[in-house]
Amino acid sequence: KEGTPSRSYIAGSPAFRVKQSVVLEGAPSAFFEADQILSEVQQRQVGAQEKMLGELKALVGRMGGDDGDVEVLQQTKDQLKSMFLLVVVGEFNSGKSSFLNALLGSNFLAEGVTPTTSKVNVISYGKDPRSDENPLEPSLLRVQLPVDWLQHINLVDTPGTNAIDVTHQVITETFIPRSDFVLFVTSVDRPFSHSEKDFLQRIKAWKKKIVVVLSKADILGDSSAQPELEKVVQFIKQGLRAELNEEFPVLPVSVRTYHRRNKGDEVGQELSDGMDELQEFLRNNLSSSSRFALKLASSNAVCSKIGAKYGDRLLNASHQLKDDLTTLKHIEEMGSLFREDMDKDLEQQRLQLDNVLLNLKHRGTNFFDDRITILNFFSLLNETKLKNMFEEEVVRGTDTEMSRGVATFVDWILRRTESHWGSVARVIREQASHETLAKTGPVTPQFEYNRNNVLDEISKTIEDVTEGYVREQEVGKMMSEVKNAIYQTAVMEAGALGLSAVLSLALFDVTGMVGAGTLAVAGLGILPYRRVQLRKKFYAKVDELRRNLKVELHTQYQREMEERKDKLRTALSPYELYVRREERDLERTRATLSDLLASNRTILSAKE
Repeated sequence: KEGTPSRSYIAGSPAFRVKQSVVLEGAPSAFFEADQILSEVQQRQVGAQEKMLGELKALVGRMGGDDGDVEVLQQTKDQLKSMFLLVVVGEFNSGKSSFLNALLGSNFLAEGVTPTTSKVNVISYGKDPRSDENPLEPSLLRVQLPVDWLQHINLVDTPGTNAIDVTHQVITETFIPRSDFVLFVTSVDRPFSHSEKDFLQRIKAWKKKIVVVLSKADILGDSSAQPELEKVVQFIKQGLRAELNEEFPVLPVSVRTYHRRNKGDEVGQELSDGMDELQEFLRNNLSSSSRFALKLASSNAVCSKIGAKYGDRLLNASHQLKDDLTTLKHIEEMGSLFREDMDKDLEQQRLQLDNVLLNLKHRGTNFFDDRITILNFFSLLNETKLKNMFEEEVVRGTDTEMSRGVATFVDWILRRTESHWGSVARVIREQASHETLAKTGPVTPQFEYNRNNVLDEISKTIEDVTEGYVREQEVGKMMSEVKNAIYQTAVMEAGALGLSAVLSLALFDVTGMVGAGTLAVAGLGILPYRRVQLRKKFYAKVDELRRNLKVELHTQYQREMEERKDKLRTALSPYELYVRREERDLERTRATLSDLLASNRTILSAKE
């Protein structure tokens, strides 16, 4: 019925456990309240947090997130219904192991001035002491000890940080997200060192509840040293405020004095061992309801931190995609400027070929002036000889000059296109560089991998297309277009004739223009008139050829430019498609993550 207590428990405790006090055997007389039956609201909170962790883990997995984050989310989900974890951390030789033994009431753990713990020891209750390794977690050791209060809380001993073996620090830092409450042990002889400050920053990032335990208080002296001890406490608190902007409790203890007092030795004027105060603090802050709230808040904070991390990465990816769109626009502008420059230079390149025909025209003028004369009357009667003279003195060499001009024209297009495409390829390579990604900040490995694959493929395509242009083939193709212009001028179908022969046929109709019969009937007086007519018709043919050639060159140029533009667009299309697709997917993922984090924030505020 509604309002009936549930038999589901936080921390995996047995059903129907009643509230009771559990004395620390041989330890300070602290006690931990037994776990209580969860209310319906608490059950809903746990269920909602479990669901949240599972959905966030799935989302991070789909995003190609870090394996470590996926593992932390799974471990946090597993830990949500497991025993409360009181995690003790500190640098090696800070007095951590001695302090843990005092909490446990016996010297269960090795102590020494060198690192004594190389694995995370999760200490739980067991009638007989034992330890078990976990093949799935080689850095973790599960220990059972006959200490009654461990029935309600698991104590965790971690490898000392800032040790020679850096793996110890990595192991400890990796375990921190799983902790529900952290006791940070520092010592009077080196309080709040730089390395400790850095480590506390990393713990704080997970929003863990932290208490600073100041060990070895007795080395300051007897009770008269209380002011000195207070100075050390204030030094740590001031450092926490200045460096971490936090107010953590700082509790000084002396394990040595504690052991002497437990053995019944006279402690006299010595400083207080501080264990009673520590016991009181733990009792007040780790009640059953407090443990539930801390465990729930701890898992909630894991969701918030990892969610915020990937929110930042999605935002960075969004900025990167916007930069990619800007790059695509820049490439488009580069193409427009390239085309403008090419169009400006086109006339200059065309004039080089036009000059070949103008030179031809000049030689033709000289030929008519020198050859169509009375002195050459008998030669004019021989049409074959006259044609040969025309080809020798006017047409000869034009084919070579024309071929050279066409090659120059093609080289100009190829050279400029290759330069433009090279510039585009450099822009693409720059986009794929780590320096470009560093400007926007870290993204998910999957995003970076997919994006770089697309950019690398585009760069390769551009290089392949550029290398695919064979100069000789391009020149041959252009020469065919030049011949077409000459065929049009000659009003004849394209054939297998050489360029010189075609030019002769197009420019000089000997039979129709001079003709032995015409000269025999009309006599020598007609020669000046015929020379003018020949020159006029020759000029008209050359000018027509120039016009046809200009049209053909322009048509070929337009075709070549459009073809290259299409090939570049085709090469770049996967980039644009990728950016558009990623933008769409990114917006959906950001919306999903935003909804998850919004829901996560409401879990802790649920009311009875």
